[in-house]
Amino acid sequence: MTDHNVPAAPAEEAAGEAAMQDWAELLVERARAEGVELTGDGGLLTGLVRQVLQTGLEVEMADHLGYERCDPSGRGSGNSRNGSSSKRVTTEIGEIDLRVPRDRAGTFEPVTGA
Repeated sequence: MTDHNVPAAPAEEAAGEAAMQDWAELLVERARAEGVELTGDGGLLTGLVRQVLQTGLEVEMADHLGYERCDPSGRGSGNSRNGSSSKRVTTEIGEIDLRVPRDRAGTFEPVTGA
């Protein structure tokens, strides 16, 4: 699917899958060269899942507030970021520690990592 919720044309889908395959091969090759396991604490997949979930939380917060981190348009908006709290979530590849962002009004309720 593309950003417009329209199914990708077969050529676009194949190109996307090929790019993902190339990306995955590079990551696995680098992990092996550096002696990094694929799963487990400090593993490649664990780190990737953590990063994707953390990014999802940050995107949700930006959507909730209506502005990106450090965007001057957020000044005087009535609500702003207010640090984060730790949360451990269990995924299919193990437990992952996340930093869940908070807002000053206490109205942010993330879906990611729930």
